[in-house]
Amino acid sequence: MAIDAYIGQPFVFQTVFLDPVTGAPLTVTGVNVTLFYYTPTPATRVTLLNAVAMSAASPPSPSRYAYQYTLDPAIPDGTPLYVEYRGTDALLNVIVQSEVINAKSYPSDLGLRVRFVQ
Repeated sequence: MAIDAYIGQPFVFQTVFLDPVTGAPLTVTGVNVTLFYYTPTPATRVTLLNAVAMSAASPPSPSRYAYQYTLDPAIPDGTPLYVEYRGTDALLNVIVQSEVINAKSYPSDLGLRVRFVQ
């Protein structure tokens, strides 16, 4: 299930690297994030973040990383954003994790409705 990120608003990208066998936190180095989407016609890849270094998450947790980014206001509403997280383990294997995030327009009314009562 994809999560939503609001266009023009800050979004925190987070990932955790786990050992695929034991599920224990996996020590990785050089952790970075790449964010991109595709335009429909002509089909073109638009890269918003290209291998940008991530920081340890706060509060600190083993193998958990975060990066805050404000989504470009030019992203069309409803666009799927593709995220790739990369890190290198102790054996020099490049670990890649990916997810899809939905870019949504920020609601101007925050869900509030005005009602007049007599």
